[in-house]
Amino acid sequence: MPRRQEQASQSALCLANLVREDGSFLYRFDSRTGEPLGGYNILRHAGAIWALLDAYRDFRDERLLSGARRATHYLLASSLRFYRSYASVCICEDNTIKLGGNALAALALLSVFAVTRERLLLTLAEQLCQFMLDQRREHGDLVHKRYFESGKISAFRSMYYTGEALLAILTLHELTGERRWLDAAIEIEEPLAVEGYGVAEQSHWMLYALERLARFSPSPVYSRHAAAIAAHILDNPEYLAWQRSTPIACRTEGLLAFLRQPVSGDDKDSALRARCLEQAEHNLDLQMAFRLADGAFIRGGNDRRHHEVRIDYIQHNISSLLQYSRLNQLRQPIGNLHESPAEIHRASKNQELPPTSAENFSSEKTVLWRVRDLQPILGGRWLGEVDDNLAITGVNYYAGQVQPGDLVFTTNPNTWRSTSYRDTGTIIPHLLTERQAAAVVTDRLTEQCTYPGPVLVVEDTRDALDRLGKAARSRMQGTVVAVTGSAGKTTTKELIRFLLSRQDNTQGSRKNYNHGPGVSLMLAETPPDTRFGVYEFSVDLPRVTAKKAEILRPHVAVITNIHPDHLQFYGTMEKLADQKCLLFKSLAPEGTAILNRESALHERQLKNARAAGVKNIVTVGRDKQADLWVEKCILGPESSNVSVRFHEKTATFQVGQPGMHIVMNCLCALAAVHAAGGDWLRAASDIADAPVLPRRNEIHSLPVADGDITLIDDTFSANPASIQAGLEVLGLTPLSQRGRRIAIMGEIRELGETSPQLHAALAPYVLEAGVDILFTVGHDLEGIWKCLPPDMKGKHSEDPETIADAVVKEMKAGDIVWVKGSRRSTAKLELILSAILEAGEKAPRKSSHTLLPDVLPAAGDSQPATTLKTGGRNVANAIDVLFVGDTAFGENYQDQYARAGGTNILASRGYDAPLAKMRRLLTEADLVIANLETPLTDLDKSPLQGRKTWVHRGDPLLTPQHLLANNIGVVGLANNHMFDYGEPGFQQTMDSLEQAGIQFFGGGRNLAEASRPFLWNHTLEGQEVTLAVIALYAGPSPGKDRHGVYATDDRAGLNPASMDRIGREIARIREHFPNPFVILFPHWGANYQWRTDRQASLARKMLAMGADLILGHGAHMIQELAREDRRWTVFSLGNFMFNSKGRYGKLSAPPYSAVARLRIQVVDGTLDRSLHLYPIVTDNRITDYLNRFVTEDEFGEIVTLWTDRYTGDFLRDVACNREEVGGESRFFLELRL
Repeated sequence: MPRRQEQASQSALCLANLVREDGSFLYRFDSRTGEPLGGYNILRHAGAIWALLDAYRDFRDERLLSGARRATHYLLASSLRFYRSYASVCICEDNTIKLGGNALAALALLSVFAVTRERLLLTLAEQLCQFMLDQRREHGDLVHKRYFESGKISAFRSMYYTGEALLAILTLHELTGERRWLDAAIEIEEPLAVEGYGVAEQSHWMLYALERLARFSPSPVYSRHAAAIAAHILDNPEYLAWQRSTPIACRTEGLLAFLRQPVSGDDKDSALRARCLEQAEHNLDLQMAFRLADGAFIRGGNDRRHHEVRIDYIQHNISSLLQYSRLNQLRQPIGNLHESPAEIHRASKNQELPPTSAENFSSEKTVLWRVRDLQPILGGRWLGEVDDNLAITGVNYYAGQVQPGDLVFTTNPNTWRSTSYRDTGTIIPHLLTERQAAAVVTDRLTEQCTYPGPVLVVEDTRDALDRLGKAARSRMQGTVVAVTGSAGKTTTKELIRFLLSRQDNTQGSRKNYNHGPGVSLMLAETPPDTRFGVYEFSVDLPRVTAKKAEILRPHVAVITNIHPDHLQFYGTMEKLADQKCLLFKSLAPEGTAILNRESALHERQLKNARAAGVKNIVTVGRDKQADLWVEKCILGPESSNVSVRFHEKTATFQVGQPGMHIVMNCLCALAAVHAAGGDWLRAASDIADAPVLPRRNEIHSLPVADGDITLIDDTFSANPASIQAGLEVLGLTPLSQRGRRIAIMGEIRELGETSPQLHAALAPYVLEAGVDILFTVGHDLEGIWKCLPPDMKGKHSEDPETIADAVVKEMKAGDIVWVKGSRRSTAKLELILSAILEAGEKAPRKSSHTLLPDVLPAAGDSQPATTLKTGGRNVANAIDVLFVGDTAFGENYQDQYARAGGTNILASRGYDAPLAKMRRLLTEADLVIANLETPLTDLDKSPLQGRKTWVHRGDPLLTPQHLLANNIGVVGLANNHMFDYGEPGFQQTMDSLEQAGIQFFGGGRNLAEASRPFLWNHTLEGQEVTLAVIALYAGPSPGKDRHGVYATDDRAGLNPASMDRIGREIARIREHFPNPFVILFPHWGANYQWRTDRQASLARKMLAMGADLILGHGAHMIQELAREDRRWTVFSLGNFMFNSKGRYGKLSAPPYSAVARLRIQVVDGTLDRSLHLYPIVTDNRITDYLNRFVTEDEFGEIVTLWTDRYTGDFLRDVACNREEVGGESRFFLELRL
């Protein structure tokens, strides 16, 4: 790797390593001591993300992408706001909206989107760019600074901000191909060029933007503007005297950006370019004086801040090194920048530097084609020198998505027969140099132009793409599956692809590339040795559909269903069905058609299949008439349990999404796996692991005043069938006692003349789902109102902002809000969704609770908050949080006693009986947190049977049900019995709790999830209260973890008692919240024993890390109390409900445990906290499984036990109290906090 490129790589990794776990950067620190320094700037945070992704483009190091994604999550969580005056999102920091912050945030989001294709990021970037454009001022420039709350515009103007904004807008144009963004940039630039904007400030950002403008819309105006800035940098080198790293690096970036401007060829331009290159190389040498061994860059300046490192210092140096490295790969010798692009390309092939083709990445990517393969297939003629052996590792026709090594087909509206395609034949040099395409296929030939890479000129690129797709299909050795239908195509295709990938090498359509060029593109990207290829197939005009089918020639054709959709083009359902059945005419010999018996026009589909000569037809459905049919199905609010019969065999599986439509998709997928030659029984067992696609009934919990709402985002697509399916999910989702079902529907497009009637026909499904209030957006939905009762009508409008305002005003805590519509009208729905999210973000939070968030579910890895039932006590100026120890209904013990001839008290008395004397205390609390000391599983055999003395198991359905019945809505999982049935039992435990709506912490599907604390926010008389509870298991050290119970980055498990991790987590909490109260909830100690020395040592360390309170458990009995600076350690709460006979008497242990009630109230205007410890009797041989509060004599005995084992004056530090509740005496200790 060349020296500058290696330096860029090391510095990029250094920057990635500065991303903390929560996504913030270690923003600024002293390079000599490593001590963090104050301050933060979200603008520089966004710029650092952009630099990381720019480096990822060259080095493909996943650490760079991972750091950038975490930082993006933080950016959105900390600074994204909804600005109602412009009905758009914006980036706001400290009540200030800066143009530069919004611009760099948009650049950051677009950079991540270009790699991950996360659609939400593109949508947000579009909104940010539109927000900037909406604030354009009379003189043409944009508003540079505005105050969020007042809306007042500041007179401040930066000479950098507009360049950043233009670069973001032009990047958006590049990625989407939408002309409006380019037009907006041109309109802004013209008056700026006259003004000479950015010249005096030597703006490198403006030079970046002008280079893009010149590439997309060449004009001498842009060239002159860029030359003026570059010349000013050269003629005014005062920045060098400052001896600081960033001013030098920024000028280097600007000079290198100018060198990418189109070459005019005149002597003046050549001379300026030579000077720019010379100065850039000199600057790079100077920059190295500020570089540290790890790749970081100090500020410099020879003042008190000389040794300071800040993320933007590293960012700008990375960018300058990257720009120089890329330029250096295209030239030989260095000085000849006036050479033609073709000469530069030929020179680059002869130097020792690696070429800019995909060969750089051949160790990471599969070679799909060689250049020598193309001309025999596509025809045409090559321009310039061609390396026949050059590798092609991808195929593309979207210019903004091109990756290094791709073969790119240029598009134009004429030959591609659609104005949605822009003419990309004008940017071929950019595709070959900046995007690093391996080769380009074009039908636009400019004779005067020479290209810096191989270009194949053909008559029609659209036809050429089809020919390449057809050739790819002909060389494939594996089985091809095609999926079409009115609804569920993408979901079913992705499920089939996932299930087959578990069995062999599988490829297929990215996202839903299902139209004409998309099918050919996906085939062209399929390696020839692929075992299974799975492709989505849409209907187009008859000629196009038939041609696609002939190219695809599937072995298996799946039609998920036929419902009204695209009737604007086909007129009738019958014609629509015939179009989809064209796939059968191209089915491979002995191929299989898979049909849904419950679909409309099923008989017509059968007739089409038979007419096409299809011999193998498999039907799926809910009755025995189908070949693959549902034997049993239990639909749940978050998942379904299903048993199916096929070929006289039964498979039982769980589907991780609600709704019968998802079950039917699974039947189609299993039939397709079998028809393709896969193991369908194995596939059935894998369904539970299948990923969930975004925006298909995606559930979020949002805080609002007095609680939470549940938001169901179902905005991926819409037709009548998918709306019916979505309403079914809405109806299945359980309501809280005070909640309502609120539905927001956007109109369906492309339904033709019958659209109003089809929309009105949805009314019965709205009623059946139990919708309380309906809001509708779009003209054709107006008819549904006539079919609904008046009290159900929320509001109808064609203006989404009107609906957004009405929904936000209407929704209340406990409501379920379902948003459904199509991507074809997604702008309307995006605005409504943004308003709902913003309302949740700004709500006065009386009470909300969640795990510390990862901000964007990217990660499908954050758990939504769950609405919990609260107790009957409601003191206006106090809140009570109850902590209880080891909790298990003890099904395994009770079954064992019954088999031995005894009584199963759960069967004879019921699950709630053991808690009868505790129920009032439980229901009085605002929140109850328990240590769940058992896995919840129906597995028959434990892997620890015979290796572990006591193996626990709880009922996965009844345990959650009865925990909730007793107001226990949050459980810790970090304990020594949670893995008694191994990882499968633990996974089922989490699934069971999630389905019941019980929040858990201290365990998770990876270490990040397991270590995440439980948070509870509450507003009490205007004061914010934040509790953070961290559950951890202080068992054997991870190195001695014989049973694999601790979570790792890629394995489910429990949160280990790592002091370093605990310290970081507490610091992270204190960074996020102004005054949190941090409680540790460890499981530790020896059974029926007093505190161990290890517990005492760990407690001291935990308090030193910043814990405010420690509430332990694990010994099955009370243990000592300890106090340090009003911070208490309760070493063990003991048992709460543990339905085994126990060994208190055998081991001479006191039969007592305790319940801890944390009371927070406002006293004289300030928050006051106290801990009440209620001793209870938990020896079941004494209580007969009916735990109770202690008597006065027993309370005296307990006080003596605690006093004898306390360091200090126990009765001075605690207060002994008694309360009478419902004729019952409760004795308790009060500990001041």
